[in-house]
Amino acid sequence: MKYKDGVIVSMTKMKDNQPVHLSASEKCMNAMLIADELSMKIAGKEVVITSLLDGVHSKNSLHYTGNAFDLRVWIYTEKQRKALLTQLRKKLGIDYDVVDESDHLHIEWDPL
Repeated sequence: MKYKDGVIVSMTKMKDNQPVHLSASEKCMNAMLIADELSMKIAGKEVVITSLLDGVHSKNSLHYTGNAFDLRVWIYTEKQRKALLTQLRKKLGIDYDVVDESDHLHIEWDPL
């Protein structure tokens, strides 16, 4: 697994005048490992995480709680990309949303 330069993987921010440490949740880290495993199997390539706690997202985005990440897609052929998307949805199950955003794959842990 690789990270694009500049991706924020952990941080401390202030809330109510108290420091709060944020990093990828255990569920998100598990999904990243599964994505990497599937990418290696399908395309022989490590996934590239392009966003975790960073980036510009909607106000209530799960990126800001460490429960979402984005994957680079231009490294895959169309066939590999579709296979990765299908296998991620199958392997991660209903507690995860796996969305093809055209310029990246967005994966979030969002249980019902």
